Amino acid sequence: MYQKSFLLLFAGVLFCFACSDRPISKAQHGEEKRILLLLAHPDDETMLGSFLLQWRNAGHEVRAIYFTAGEGGKMFKGLDEHGQAQYEVVAAEELKKIRCQELQSAALGYGIDDHLMLDQGDVPLRDQQGKPVRDVNLFLGANIWDQGTIAQKIKAYVASYQADIVVTMSMDQDAHAHHKAVRFITQQLWDQQVFGKKAKLLLAVEEGYRIDSSKGKENLPVWQTNRLTNALPGTKKTYAEQSFAVAQAHQSQAAGHIPAPKNSTETLYIVEKR
Repeated sequence: MYQKSFLLLFAGVLFCFACSDRPISKAQHGEEKRILLLLAHPDDETMLGSFLLQWRNAGHEVRAIYFTAGEGGKMFKGLDEHGQAQYEVVAAEELKKIRCQELQSAALGYGIDDHLMLDQGDVPLRDQQGKPVRDVNLFLGANIWDQGTIAQKIKAYVASYQADIVVTMSMDQDAHAHHKAVRFITQQLWDQQVFGKKAKLLLAVEEGYRIDSSKGKENLPVWQTNRLTNALPGTKKTYAEQSFAVAQAHQSQAAGHIPAPKNSTETLYIVEKR
């Protein structure tokens, strides 16, 4: 009951937030874009929150496809005396329900107009020592995800939504096999022109200042970088403030409680045609 009441209250707050601090929409002048996100879990959209806020305020249409509902994770319970995140095990079906509800609220705040859940298993592949396998080929080879069904559902979705820009996570983002798998599958579909011949493919990296090379490990040119301490154009609030206000919808996850580190950046790299 508490979780449901909180989400209803939070949705109301986000509705007011989403309608405030918006400059005149460029979309009114025929410059609107169609953008499609392909992400592994609910809350992954927070890793490119600054761009979502920009696109929302510009009046662009943004949709998202999530490969899993995040049911394989744990419930965030708070920080210990050392500042370390503490978690509680929750039944998968209950956690899935919670995270899907949270995503509804976050999507409203970020201006995500529609999202599709592919319902692939949020299950890590583990080695003999019980540690998560990071190798994307091993993960996909284990057939935890049904790649045929994934491709079929994405093709059906984009048949009626041809995006100008497709965004997924970069291999630079982290070592999570699910993120790598989404990156790998998205590249395959883009190479097959499933998203259309003209669609740009962008790769998102949170906290891009950690990357040594300006082109990142994937050696791709930067499309745009946002420093989160800067103000969102047309507003008086920083990217960090506005994005974290939306991210707090994800109360079951650390992203809903812990803001991005100071001086963080978010970067989009552009994949060049092969």
